Amino acid sequence: MKRTLTVKQDISMDYLDENLWGGARDLWQDATDNQRETVWDIILDIFGNNSELPRFGEINDFIWFDCDEYFETEDDEEDETDEDDAIDNYEDAMKHEDNPSLDSWR
Repeated sequence: MKRTLTVKQDISMDYLDENLWGGARDLWQDATDNQRETVWDIILDIFGNNSELPRFGEINDFIWFDCDEYFETEDDEEDETDEDDAIDNYEDAMKHEDNPSLDSWR
């Protein structure tokens, strides 16, 4: 006979502060209050409407692997834009072989 144990535990954002691990903890600790509240609302929407109780590990992994876009800062977005612009500029320059600025790329 398989023995099981069902545990129901109410968690809050404060509980997350103390109990997340790995990358989820890093993301959560570095986040602004607004970012945390946004992710917490998403967690409530996704896991709160589920007929099965989620395991805390599922919530931890959800934060770690599925919510990084909500933890991006404006600086991160600017860095990505700058990098994308640099790649686009390079690709555009490579299309025009007679471009004298290509000398620095070759």
